[in-house]
Amino acid sequence: MIKIVGGKYKGSNLNVPLGNKVRPTSIGKRKIIFDILTSFFLKQDNIENYNNKIILDGFSGSGAMGIEAISRGASFCYFFDKDKSIIINLKKNCKKILLNNQYKIINSNFENLDYNKIKNKIDIVFIDPPYEYNINEKKIEILKKIIADDVIIVIEISSKSKTPIISFLEIFNEKIIGKTKIIFYKKLFK
Repeated sequence: MIKIVGGKYKGSNLNVPLGNKVRPTSIGKRKIIFDILTSFFLKQDNIENYNNKIILDGFSGSGAMGIEAISRGASFCYFFDKDKSIIINLKKNCKKILLNNQYKIINSNFENLDYNKIKNKIDIVFIDPPYEYNINEKKIEILKKIIADDVIIVIEISSKSKTPIISFLEIFNEKIIGKTKIIFYKKLFK
């Protein structure tokens, strides 16, 4: 079990599937990620922080990132994962903590995301794939159709992996925590 670390659902427990199919973002890493995001919002004079933001939690696993964002004020999260057994656990976590109108779970892999199922522009994207998954510009570019102009994309990869360069995004922060590299991107304006 892991816990939500901030917001109105702080302390809520999330079930994590047994085995090694899911590598949930630890409490410490989630706290750092959300502290960096909050700091970024404040530097942008965005006192709303997460309020009314639409989230996409890719490779959702337990749903910790999306549920954490809603706990802190985001209005909605699209969760997606391709593994049906993981989706079963994700549904339980969402039903236990969130309201039905706060989320949608999509059973799909990252490359075959059906954009017709996403009705809102995405403000924050969390991507935490298995470490052996190769994140590159082509895989991120598919998000262009559904992201807001002021989108933030947070990618977690192995600390040994090369930081993906994505031509339409710029890195505004990067952290290495143990075996994980966390990269924060914002959209480039040209």
